[in-house]
Amino acid sequence: MLNINIDTHKKVVVTRTISEKVNHLEEIMKCLAYGQLKTETELQEFKDEMKEFKEEMKEFKDCAKKLIEFLNKRWGNLANKI
Repeated sequence: MLNINIDTHKKVVVTRTISEKVNHLEEIMKCLAYGQLKTETELQEFKDEMKEFKEEMKEFKDCAKKLIEFLNKRWGNLANKI
């Protein structure tokens, strides 16, 4: 139960019972726990995406390296023919 008192200086004072305060804190803790769980889940998804991206970039780099080597050999062969 909320007790609302208005003093002579136009201030509103709201007081709560201990039970109400505990209930309010429990709700806040639930929200905090949910937020933390959501953040951890999103962070793990991000880590997984970054790992996949890193693997794709390694494959691309390896492919590009092989292509450069192949082209260098072709240029070398062409230069030797001239």
